[in-house]
Amino acid sequence: MANSPLPTLSRSCRHGGRSENAWRVRERVLEGMEWLGVELDRQANEQRKEVISSVKSVVRVFVIPTNEEQIIARHALHLADTRADALA
Repeated sequence: MANSPLPTLSRSCRHGGRSENAWRVRERVLEGMEWLGVELDRQANEQRKEVISSVKSVVRVFVIPTNEEQIIARHALHLADTRADALA
């Protein structure tokens, strides 16, 4: 497809661990993504706001709190239940 545009990015979510808690890490991860339409609101990022993209950004960037231990435990429980059912 010769003249078809690239698919567009509409949202970026940063969650868990360093992406959730370290504004400098988020800033570095998003550096150079302007070509995708990402424009960081540095003040919102440093203040750990939920939305850290600027109002002019084409892409909305979110910071979502995540309880990684709980997610791992849920997956492990599901896997254990699935295996138990298969053996029954």
